[in-house]
Amino acid sequence: MMKRIRIGIQEAKFALSDKNRLDAFCLLLKIKLLFQSSDLNLVSYNHCAKLLHIDNNKLKRLLEYGCKIGYFRFEEKNGKKRFIARSIHSNDGYSYKLRKDDLKKMTFPALKNLLRRIVIENQVRMQEDVINTHNKGTNGKNVKTIRKALKRESRMLRKKFSDNKGLSYDRIKDVIFGTMYQAFKVTNQLVNRGIINKRTRIKEVRCDEKVCTNNMAITDIEGSVIVISAKNRSAFSIESNIYRMQMDDAISISHHGMRRKEVKM
Repeated sequence: MMKRIRIGIQEAKFALSDKNRLDAFCLLLKIKLLFQSSDLNLVSYNHCAKLLHIDNNKLKRLLEYGCKIGYFRFEEKNGKKRFIARSIHSNDGYSYKLRKDDLKKMTFPALKNLLRRIVIENQVRMQEDVINTHNKGTNGKNVKTIRKALKRESRMLRKKFSDNKGLSYDRIKDVIFGTMYQAFKVTNQLVNRGIINKRTRIKEVRCDEKVCTNNMAITDIEGSVIVISAKNRSAFSIESNIYRMQMDDAISISHHGMRRKEVKM
C-alpha cells in the first residue's frame, strides 16, 4: 500500500513566516518521512546528523529550538533518549496530501521549496473557490442555493468581488514570506508541471506620443508596471497574472472539521 503524508496548510504558512521556524519544520518533516514512529532515537548527534543529511551543530540547534516552540518533545527512559515529532497537520484544517516515497530523498532546500509550492497552490485554489461560490450566488439552480452561496461569499471576502482578480508576484512573495526570485521560481514550477495555468494580461494605456520617445518601464502610483515602446509610440500596462487550477489538487480536510470561514483575499 502506498503510504502518504499530510502537510497542514496553516502549519506550512506559519513555518514560512520565520527562518528558524522553517528550518525546524523541515527537520520535523524529515523525521516524519524517514521514521515510521515519528521518533528520533538519539544514539548520538553525529549518528542522527548523518541519517538526516544535516550538519551536527545545526541538528543540535534545531532540535533545541524545535522543543522550545513545540515541534518536538524530548523523552528519556531507561537510559534511552529520543525526540518525538508532533503532528504536522490538524484534523479540522486543510492539508496537502503527498506520497512519502516522493519526499524521502528531498534535501532541506527542496523541502522549503515544496512548502512554498503548497502555499501558492492553496492561494490559487482559494481564489477559484471564491469565483465558484460567486457563480453559485448569481446563477444558482434555486433560491436556497443562491442564498447559501451569497452568505458564504460575504464571509470569504473583505473587498468587492472581481472575477478578473489576478495574483501578482508581489502578492505571492508576501504569501510565502519570501523574495521576488522565490515567487518567480515556485510559480513557474507549478505552471511548468501543469498544476496551475497562467494567463498573462497586458492592457494598452493612453499615452502622449511626444512622451513615447524612449523605451522604458515605469511604475504608476497604483504599483502597475507601464512599458513604453518608442518604436510604436505607445504604452501598455502589465497587470497581475490570472492563475487557475489545471490538475486536481491534493488539498482537503484530513478527516472532519469546519469549512474555511474566510479566504482573506
